[in-house]
Amino acid sequence: MQGSGARCPACGGSETDGERPLRGHSPLFASRELRACRDCGMRFAYPMPDESELAHYNAQYFENAHGG
Repeated sequence: MQGSGARCPACGGSETDGERPLRGHSPLFASRELRACRDCGMRFAYPMPDESELAHYNAQYFENAHGG
């Protein structure tokens, strides 16, 4: 699972390794994987959700995670 065009959002490095599918209950992360940057070690979701997806996820966080 090396490469795949994923760039690190922290340092911009292009050498990344896929570690595993993301785990979670949100449909936002269902088809994404956890990747690790070889340069800085940052772990991130790939493909990265866009700003509107993240805004919706964050707005619903307490309701979904803690029951409201």
